Amino acid sequence: MINDTLIWLGGSQETTATVVDYNSPQWHVYYPVFEFKDNSGSTITAQSIDGSVYPVFIIGERVQILYSTIKPVDNVRINSFTNVWLGPLFLTIGGVFNLVLSIGLIWNKTRKIHARLPPAAKAPGNATQAFRNYLLHILYN
Repeated sequence: MINDTLIWLGGSQETTATVVDYNSPQWHVYYPVFEFKDNSGSTITAQSIDGSVYPVFIIGERVQILYSTIKPVDNVRINSFTNVWLGPLFLTIGGVFNLVLSIGLIWNKTRKIHARLPPAAKAPGNATQAFRNYLLHILYN
């Protein structure tokens, strides 16, 4: 997710836009509609992909935005830490936490299972027999 954000930022342009309206296609979610000029000087009206439960801006207010240079109408974002980085940051932290937790749980379970194995299953050099004994131990204990 962070990589996608970095790629998107690499293909985006920053500009100042004016809030001209709000769209509310879903219940109580307001998406600001911006009007701005792109690099070529064309005036573009586009809806932000970031919505909120209440209108954040006053119509006519000027806001810093980022827009995709490839499809400026479809991909406009308010240029703020919350709108650009908060989602990817939470998902990355959550993913790392889940990874560390999973590795710890697997390591702990493996250690407990290994401690319960009969001595013959722990014999070094006999991996096939040890694996067979391990499976039999799990199935019948």
